[in-house]
Amino acid sequence: MAKRICPGCRKIYPQDVIVCPECKKRLADIEYDFEMALSMMKEPVLLTGSPEIETVYLEEGLRRRNIPFFVEEMQNAVPTDNYRENTIDIVPVTNYYVDRSSLEEALAVLNEAAEESEKDRAEPVIFLDMPEEEDEAGGEEDEADRSGGGFRKVFTEMAPSMRFNVLVIGLVAFFAFLGLFLALISLG
Repeated sequence: MAKRICPGCRKIYPQDVIVCPECKKRLADIEYDFEMALSMMKEPVLLTGSPEIETVYLEEGLRRRNIPFFVEEMQNAVPTDNYRENTIDIVPVTNYYVDRSSLEEALAVLNEAAEESEKDRAEPVIFLDMPEEEDEAGGEEDEADRSGGGFRKVFTEMAPSMRFNVLVIGLVAFFAFLGLFLALISLG
């Protein structure tokens, strides 16, 4: 018989229970492989389901310390900050379970993963310009690249807010030069 799990307290209930009696949250159906994997752990506990932690750091740390873990991919409904009331977004969630016997060591790995994730968010990503590969026709760059197409390519790959900033700076520079040009003409 299929079972259900509470997204809050993670307790498992029979299929006929719809809402967790303790948390008052709607229960989610459990897949067979999830139930089987949890049954292999003596005392499974939820390590994390935080989206702020980069899963790469967490999984590498758990593997490096030989801590068995189970990953559950699911979707969660969260309220939106939308202008309409009572709307929700469905967001993907990745939950990590470990056995209670290795919880302390797993929490140390979780803290390390959180620190690494924070470093990633704090440092800006820098993209380096890489040289263009030569085409098969003999390495000639196209006419569009020689006539400003390179700027166009970079400009279209920018984030919309960055494009707006570039346009504003360009307009300010244009009007500054126009004002300087008109001032020089009026003096002469």
